Amino acid sequence: MTREFDSGYVRLYAKYMDDRQPNYSLFPITISGTNDAPVIGDLPGNSLQNDAYESALTVRYLGVDQNNNPTTFDARNGLRGITRSVGLEAQFDVAGFTVTNRFRYADISGEYNESIPMVTAPAPAIAGLFGGPGATLRYAGGPNAGQAINDARLLAYSIRINATLSSLDNVTNDLRASRVWDVGEGRLTTTAGVYNAAQSVDMYWNFANSINDLVGAGRNAPVNLFDAEGTPLTDAGMHAYGFGFAVALPTYHDRYDLQYDIVAPYGSVNYQIGRLAVGASIRWDRGNVTGNVLAASYGGGRVGQTAFDLNRDGTVSVAETKIAILPLGQPALVDYNYDYLSYSGGINYRFAEPFSAFVRYSRGGRANAERILGAGSLNPATGALTDPSTAFSLVKQAEGGVKFRQNGLTAYVTGFWASSGERNFQIGADANGQVIVIPVDRTYNAKGIEFEGEVRRGPFALTLGATWTQARISNDVANPALNGNRPRHIPTLSFQARPEVNLGNFTLGTVINGTTSSFAQDSNILKQPGYVLVSPFVQFRPAERLTLGVNAFNVFDKLAIVQLASSAIPPSGIINAQAMNGRTVSASLRYDF
Repeated sequence: MTREFDSGYVRLYAKYMDDRQPNYSLFPITISGTNDAPVIGDLPGNSLQNDAYESALTVRYLGVDQNNNPTTFDARNGLRGITRSVGLEAQFDVAGFTVTNRFRYADISGEYNESIPMVTAPAPAIAGLFGGPGATLRYAGGPNAGQAINDARLLAYSIRINATLSSLDNVTNDLRASRVWDVGEGRLTTTAGVYNAAQSVDMYWNFANSINDLVGAGRNAPVNLFDAEGTPLTDAGMHAYGFGFAVALPTYHDRYDLQYDIVAPYGSVNYQIGRLAVGASIRWDRGNVTGNVLAASYGGGRVGQTAFDLNRDGTVSVAETKIAILPLGQPALVDYNYDYLSYSGGINYRFAEPFSAFVRYSRGGRANAERILGAGSLNPATGALTDPSTAFSLVKQAEGGVKFRQNGLTAYVTGFWASSGERNFQIGADANGQVIVIPVDRTYNAKGIEFEGEVRRGPFALTLGATWTQARISNDVANPALNGNRPRHIPTLSFQARPEVNLGNFTLGTVINGTTSSFAQDSNILKQPGYVLVSPFVQFRPAERLTLGVNAFNVFDKLAIVQLASSAIPPSGIINAQAMNGRTVSASLRYDF
């Protein structure tokens, strides 16, 4: 809602959202061919584009909450976000200055659920790997509950992830004042302001391991494992109530309760004289991070694991001896500051009314959040970072290009160079296709050319765009062998087009987007195929301010791979993959007021 005055306006806005989406994560597939030209296929009974890895038989499982109390997780919550926000914006002319203040408060919470097959193999291999010689398998649920598995059907040892996002609340305020001055034969625009923000990060991450079959079609069922003596090693398919494979059980089982406070004064100047415009800006960010982290790595190691009767059946099973817990009495203190300077400068020159050229150089930063607070990165007694440089990552960018606009024709061509740093964790895979967690501490550089264009003639319009990129890992601290490689999932060329025709109350068009091939992992061995997706749409306006729309995403139901989770084609011929949705049709109703 906006109220206008003679010298400005006041605007109030509010938003409420409770959104749930399925997490179409990694899914087991077959792969053959060569690393340069892989051939993707579905496992029997499974469809990468139409099935979800979870089923009604596996979505609910036991675990412990952030207070180490028994709870039940429900993967049907998927990716959930709950947002309640209010904002106030005001702008007035005061003594020749335009003063603007923007304020927003957002109450944010939610949940994250994901299930990934870590090891996919025939049943005898799963039994031997996790149960030892003579181990046996039986269904733990579904129509075949209690039935023994005596053949070589495919099973999966899965990792189950739940993140409870208790609070990601934030409050921001941006106050600025601008004025245009007549200086010589030109105009000088000056702006000064201060940005303040406070961000909460209160989240709890829980991991678990389970065994299930891969019958597909939404019917995957849990499987129990028994040792040679018949002792059950799982409960309802659950093998460990923590990250119990390949790494220590309590690893990544963490709770963060943090507060980030930021103050950032800034200013800019822009001078225009004739055909020349010159501008520069500067901003200084200072942040203060306080709170604590609960993690086994900061609690003496063994504090992160316990055994108790989680399912309340009167006995403590083998699986119930592998329960990851938080060291509630031994929080690690977080208390550190950081600051960095951002600046930018550029020149634009208009050679003719429809044609101009520009150059710009920028240096900026982004504070790193809870991902840097792993073992060894923090002094748990003082809260200080062992390496203060990990508090933020810098981005440097230079760009130059030309712009042309005349008679319904628009074209922008921009060349760019960028360098950025990252400290993070990513889920990857080894050469056998097994899921692994990879620490990331590296810098990247990229150079390329970007094109944007538009043509309008009467009711017809065509928008085009393409980006050619040469990206490289310039320095990987953890694995120097990757230096010089292209980062995973980054294609050399990406492109999009949007032709449309506007016929009064009707608008018809389509969106076309695609990429060339990219590498599945940073090792640059296995290639991911490129793709082209076509998504037509139609809009109908039966009355003023009312719009009905129908959109068909990926109308030709093409397989568009966005992640192959293996560094090379494994001997098993089975890996995990993630794909864009297949053909998806949606309808919408919009009313503007």
